[in-house]
Amino acid sequence: MGIKENLKAFRTGLSIAKAGLQNGNQGITASLQNLLTPKWNQPPARNTYQILDMYSKNPRMNPIRKISEDVGGAKFKLYTGPDKKKIIENHPLLDLLNNPNPMPEWTGYLTRYLTEVYMLLKGQGYWVLERNGLGMPTEIWLLPPHWIRETPSFYRPYYTVQPLGVSTLGVMYIPQEDVIHFKDPNPLDPYARGIGQAEGIADEIETDEFMAKYAKRFFYNDATPPFVVTAPGAQEEEIDRMEQRWIEKHGGYNKSHGPAFMNWEANIQILKETNREMEYIESRRFLRDLCNQHFNVPPEILGINENSNRATIGAAEYIYSKNVLVPKFRLVEDTVNTQLCPMYKDKPYFEFDNVVPDDKEFELTKANAGVTNSTIMVDEWRKVNGMEELPNGQGQVLMVKVGVQPTKPQDLQNFQAGRMQQQNNNNNQQEDNQEDAGKMIKSLTKIQRKAVAKAIQKKNATRIKDRDKLSKPLEDEFEEAMKSYLNDMKNDVIAKVKQGAKNPINTGKWDKELENRVKPLYEKIFKAGGQSVVDEFKGYKDIVTKDSELDDFDVFFDFKDPAVSKMIKSKLMKIKNINQTTKDNVADLIQEAYESDEGFSINQITKQIDEMPDFDQARARTIAQTETLSSLNIATSQAYVQNKDLIDGKAWLSNGDSKTRPAHLQASMDYTEDSAIPVDDYFTVGGEDCLCPGDESLSAENVVNCRCCMAPVVKID
Repeated sequence: MGIKENLKAFRTGLSIAKAGLQNGNQGITASLQNLLTPKWNQPPARNTYQILDMYSKNPRMNPIRKISEDVGGAKFKLYTGPDKKKIIENHPLLDLLNNPNPMPEWTGYLTRYLTEVYMLLKGQGYWVLERNGLGMPTEIWLLPPHWIRETPSFYRPYYTVQPLGVSTLGVMYIPQEDVIHFKDPNPLDPYARGIGQAEGIADEIETDEFMAKYAKRFFYNDATPPFVVTAPGAQEEEIDRMEQRWIEKHGGYNKSHGPAFMNWEANIQILKETNREMEYIESRRFLRDLCNQHFNVPPEILGINENSNRATIGAAEYIYSKNVLVPKFRLVEDTVNTQLCPMYKDKPYFEFDNVVPDDKEFELTKANAGVTNSTIMVDEWRKVNGMEELPNGQGQVLMVKVGVQPTKPQDLQNFQAGRMQQQNNNNNQQEDNQEDAGKMIKSLTKIQRKAVAKAIQKKNATRIKDRDKLSKPLEDEFEEAMKSYLNDMKNDVIAKVKQGAKNPINTGKWDKELENRVKPLYEKIFKAGGQSVVDEFKGYKDIVTKDSELDDFDVFFDFKDPAVSKMIKSKLMKIKNINQTTKDNVADLIQEAYESDEGFSINQITKQIDEMPDFDQARARTIAQTETLSSLNIATSQAYVQNKDLIDGKAWLSNGDSKTRPAHLQASMDYTEDSAIPVDDYFTVGGEDCLCPGDESLSAENVVNCRCCMAPVVKID
């Protein structure tokens, strides 16, 4: 899956959050989360582009560049857990952080450097993840804050992105779970976009910019002469003659500061700036120091050594590392450990290496106190002072004061560190996304609802038959695709076994191949399922609009709805399980042949593989039927949800023949028109909860060869 496809994906509607709001039984945590989740999308601040543009043009941004370079170039490690007992040398996350994406010039340093630039300028950074077929992150793409046109909200839980920050390149939608969001929170609104440290001195930065432009204009030429000479009553020719004579007499460095004598009346007005007006240089120096202090960067770190010595330079490095870099590291570490590391099964722990230099003066003072108070040995004290240990173990002694007796170890009081408490919040919320207000259906009268309900009841008599008529050609097309796919896999397996392979199936390769073949089929089936709901209610339009002022009765199906996209993605992930099953069965067959006491031959193994049910037509037919009917039902369920202002509920319909599962027969009796459930609620079938027949959450025992379907319910009251 390419990044373009990933960026176009929508996120699933937060149905859990909706259920919590409707039922009121999700507890105080869910209630607070629902309350604090923004109810509208957050656009970038108006000055976002301007402050990013100023970064490379204004010298007052030098502290930001220095901090970002050091954060980007800092070394880091992965550990097996927060206890840091073992360092992980090789891990996919290490590869991802060091080589974020296929662009050769885009290194891990560049990603971390620019992320910190965005954090300091605007308090927000965004990593967009590209995933492989298993859902694991394989690429990181950094987006500037002004590209993020809208952040997730309660009703639109996805990021809206405009590349380069302009609408001419189109709009992309990114699922919330595919974005790693770095944020320096705004105390005024901590649940919205962040705020950058640089924004606190935006006026000072702009003032310095204006002063620089003023100086440029002054020295270039501001068209202001140093003085003006006026001669009342003089003609223009006389004025020109006086100007030429004045320049000839006083122009040039060797004639400067000479006296001037005139025999005509003249008024001279001085226009040149005074020394006080020229003190902008000192003002700019003040602004420079103010900006450096705002970012807590000592002047020595930026090469300002006007009042420095060796001691202050060492202290500056210590202060900068401890008070500036370490807090920046902690924010990056927390973000990576809470948002990115949990995506991996082993949940590694990310941490930067310690960059704080040793405080030699403090260490020496501590060592002197230690040897004086008999807490360290002489050799330890010598080591701190840069000296070698004394020979023959003479330095392995404590300098004990006379009359002082050592304390017994058992008399010492033991101190235990407090335990860290971890809080788990599993309230993953989902909500519906219905953007097109023009498609909202006007409320119906009781008579109209009764007419629609009666038409639906009539339709139910042939609903399963009509569904089968719709599904049959789709099943046949799916079956042909699976037959071809399984046959190609079988031929490849046999060829590799003949070459001596004991584990001839590369699931990564075949997973990708399977997705390429069936993804268009899933999309076609989902569109057909949603359209069938639209077509059904189009047939009821004449019933509703007859003798009525109601002229808007449009039922719709939005194929690009985030919930639909997620359902298709889930289908693609789950069908790949057949490859793992086939791989295990083939591996077991080969292993049994190699361990057989009767001996074996390659021809015997290939013949057995050729006859395996994993590759035969019956399996292709079963997969095709199950996936087609399941997808139609899921699409139908989503169409009901999208039109829930008209469709009040859903009922379960089963074939009712001898092949129908008892649990499904019971469901058709439990969920009739009179006992229908809301369109976004769950059926309970055979002890399992599901949104529809063939739902992805059901086990294989409840899905394979299931031919049940659903019926819409329009309540009269």
